[in-house]
Amino acid sequence: MSRILIFGGTTEGRELAERLAEQGVPSLVSVASEYGSAVMPKSPLIEVRIGRLTSGEMKDLYSREKPLAVVDATHPYADIVTENIQESLRGLPQLPYFRLLRAETEGENENCRHFRSSGECAAALAEMDGKILLTTGSKELPVFCENPQVRERITARVLPSEEAIHACLDAGLRRQQIIAMQGPFSEDMDFVTLRDLGASILVMKDSGRAGGSGSKLRAAARAGAACLVIDRPKEHAEGRSFNEVLEVLLRLSGTGDDAANTDRLTNAPSDLSMLTDHDKPGGSAAASDETDRGEQSALHDGSEDMALTVTLAGVGMGDAGTMTAEVLEAIGNADCLFGAKRMISPYASRIKSYPYYLARDILPVLKTLPNGSRAVILFSGDTGFFSGAEKMKTALADIPGVHVIILPGISSVSALAARTGTSWQDAAILSTHGVPAEEWVPRVRDAAVHRAKTFCITSGASDLREIGRALEAVEGVRILAGFSMGTKEERVVSFSAKEAENADIPGLCTVLIRNVEPEEKILTPGRSDASFIRGKVPMTKEEVRALTICRLELTEHSVFFDIGSGTGSIAVEAAALSPGIRVFAIERNPEGVELIRKNAERFGTENVTVTESAAPEALAGLPAPTHAFIGGSGGKLREILAKLRSMNPSVRVVMNAVSLETVAEIQGIFRDMPVRDESVSLIAVSRAEKLGRYHLMKAQNPVYLVAFQFADP
Repeated sequence: MSRILIFGGTTEGRELAERLAEQGVPSLVSVASEYGSAVMPKSPLIEVRIGRLTSGEMKDLYSREKPLAVVDATHPYADIVTENIQESLRGLPQLPYFRLLRAETEGENENCRHFRSSGECAAALAEMDGKILLTTGSKELPVFCENPQVRERITARVLPSEEAIHACLDAGLRRQQIIAMQGPFSEDMDFVTLRDLGASILVMKDSGRAGGSGSKLRAAARAGAACLVIDRPKEHAEGRSFNEVLEVLLRLSGTGDDAANTDRLTNAPSDLSMLTDHDKPGGSAAASDETDRGEQSALHDGSEDMALTVTLAGVGMGDAGTMTAEVLEAIGNADCLFGAKRMISPYASRIKSYPYYLARDILPVLKTLPNGSRAVILFSGDTGFFSGAEKMKTALADIPGVHVIILPGISSVSALAARTGTSWQDAAILSTHGVPAEEWVPRVRDAAVHRAKTFCITSGASDLREIGRALEAVEGVRILAGFSMGTKEERVVSFSAKEAENADIPGLCTVLIRNVEPEEKILTPGRSDASFIRGKVPMTKEEVRALTICRLELTEHSVFFDIGSGTGSIAVEAAALSPGIRVFAIERNPEGVELIRKNAERFGTENVTVTESAAPEALAGLPAPTHAFIGGSGGKLREILAKLRSMNPSVRVVMNAVSLETVAEIQGIFRDMPVRDESVSLIAVSRAEKLGRYHLMKAQNPVYLVAFQFADP
């Protein structure tokens, strides 16, 4: 019996050879490496040959072996190999050829971005922060490691072969940045790897079910990590499923049922003219698509009379059973559907569906739709609640003649409120999903301390643990976490803050924080000097401190530098005004640095970041300030002001001065630097002290309070 020639040391290639052997059909499997040979099953009906072949060498192999059929079971991203196989088959009309299509990925991570190439993906990584788990293999490592800033953050998981490890080292990775392991990897293993590395980004190829794409997506969702997915090359998007290929091969070999119908499934490429539409690269199927587009030339060419209805629909939480009737009706009437794979999959068989949820992917498709089309874009949860619907509505304004309809969904917050018998009209509502911890932790803590009810949409157990750590010192707090809301696996679990620190329940969760005795929030500066931990470090007195902070005119989203922070009294009081204020306390005295940290912890102001260094050098690498207070300059006042001005020409500056020399220097700065709205006040404070039966006023050192903004054009 002639053998089946299979190209590819992939999972599909191995399983195909194995299944054929079970039916008594011999095969010759061509693999590129020793590793590909090692994973092949041992059978007298399976021969494995190692080595990469050119198209000419493949032709010679056909001539010698005279195979019954050729199967391309190579990796979806092995572009060159597939091109060589197809080139080698030109002029061989009697040799059946099959492209084995890898099974589609199961699952989707909504915190996902798709890219056409490794280069596009690498460019995106340069714009992101966080550690990276790279699972794309060793061949394209140089693309990802070209940027040193990206390379330092990468841990690459590759095959345990010398070739792969050498490729990692050649790309500039250190040995501690390499995980050399043989898959397949389970979802739990991927999750543990992300968690233990502290990786917030997973880079992967859409390698389908066999390549573990589904488990990676689910693991990343559990870990709260962003997914950067390199999509399969378009020319490999068509092919035949494993079962279809196996069926026709068995028929060709005379061992399957209905061998006479083999012609129905066979595609022998004579100059590629015998390939079916599905197996032709750029063949008639592609031409048909172009024809359809041509017939739809009544596209959006700028005329204002075009009628395209786009519905932005919230699917609610969890299973489809939580959808509203109007959303279901909109889907039923739609001509095409967009959204994450898990959302569109129930309708994909009867509605033209696209697994897109970003405007950059959706808008080009919408622009090709004919007049009168109805498109529905699905969003998780509610369209008006931490949803991408708002950005999508703005993006749709760029397409003339579009009528936008927005339909709400049931959010997990309203569901958790109902499950726990809690109203939410007077609650604080926050989201930690996709938000850096340094931004959301102060907001959640502030809300939990001062509000009776705080709801948080989270990325899962990792955020829940962080919430527990942030609230451990807050008395009277109870945390209710709703897991997998709206599904059959839904559960609501009650935790103390300490218990929440150790929570490890998989899946997304929504949190309700209850505080039985919330503190009234002080809305003005003015904490007493005695409330701060002081040591021997100088501190701005409370009256001057209050006036100084008022002069700063801080806003909800200010970035505030406290330069020469001392004990941190200004920094802490400013941070306590709002968790949205980002405060950077710059202090060179180690004792002062320790006092700032202690005072920030004492007042629960986690939005204070301490920098132990002297200005202006300490300002390098910090975000541009909107406001700055200079309490101590170390003799470098002009240099500090020049640096602040270079970082933000409109920064608002407030200074305290106690010596006439400093006041004189400030006057010189007003002459030499362009400033506006300058004000100088002399603050003379006296405090009452008890002396016997009487209270006498004791004067404090007078302080000049100076405020201004630069007046750069």
